Formats: sequence, structure tokens, C-alpha cells
Amino acid sequence: MTDDSNEKLDSFVNPEMLRSNMINASLFIAAFEMLKSSIVDQVRFFFVNRWIADDPSGIAEYEEHVLSLDKNRNPLDASLEFFRSMSAIDDADIEVFRRARAMRNKLVHEFPGMRDFSKPIDIFGLFTDMHSLLIKIDTWWIRNVEATLIPDFDPDDENTSFLSGPMVMLSKMIDIVYGKE
Repeated sequence: MTDDSNEKLDSFVNPEMLRSNMINASLFIAAFEMLKSSIVDQVRFFFVNRWIADDPSGIAEYEEHVLSLDKNRNPLDASLEFFRSMSAIDDADIEVFRRARAMRNKLVHEFPGMRDFSKPIDIFGLFTDMHSLLIKIDTWWIRNVEATLIPDFDPDDENTSFLSGPMVMLSKMIDIVYGKE
């Protein structure tokens, strides 16, 4: 390669920006998968857990109360509808998730074909929106499902705060991505 070609390549593929974009994209994808897991796994486990204890009615209830909420019976979309039906989330939250899914898909499927790595990938707003959605879903779940299983626990006590493992992990990821750590 000529020196001129190297200069053009260096301006097109800035090594520091490429490294930063790859780290940010990786953490965004991991954060999305954590959010997706919180949405699907808690609901599925709640209904299907009895099947593990030799009670197959849990699967039928999961299909009836969750999967039936989506015409394609997609567990992710159905679980989002389940949370909406329980007033845990609203249409704006569903839109945040859809934008996050679109960005995740772009990063996973189109990242190698992106043309200009001299600029940062703009995902901060969506990253923090995903974090807010995760907090909303996990707080609702802890307050309305898990806390009801603990005798003498008042989830409405104003001195009570809720932190799930994914909430803590995603907070740390945001701190790392945006230089607070």
C-alpha cells in the first residue's frame, strides 16, 4: 500500500474510534440481551416453574396468559404485551424496546459493513432508555410478584428500594461505556 492509501485508510478507520465503537456495540448488545432476558425469563419462569415440579398446567397457563397475547406466539413480544396488560409498561416503553431491538439488529448484522468508523456510534440515549425500561420492569416485578411471596414485607414502604442483578449490572455497563469508571 502507498502512503497515500494508508492515510486514507487511517482517516476512514480510526483505530481508537473503531476500538471504542466495538466496545460500545458489544456492551449495547449485552445490555439488550439482559433486558430481553428480564422481559421473557421472569414471566416464563413464573408460569412454567410448576411444570418442573411435575405439574404440567404451568405450560398451559403460560400459553393461555402470555403466548396468546401475540398473534405469532413469540415469547418476547408476548411478554411485552403481558407487562403492558399488567400496566407495568406502556406504549412508549414498547417503542423504546422496538428501537433498541432495531439498533441491536443493526449492530449485530450490519456492523462489519458500516462505512465510517471515524465517528462514534450514537447509542447513549438508547442505552439509557433501555436502562430505564429495565428498571421499570424489574421494579414492577419485584414489587408485584416477588415481594408478595415474602411474609411481613411491605413493598409500598417508602424506605424500600429494589435492585435486581440486571439493574446493577446495566448501571455498571453504562458507567464503563461513558467513562464514569
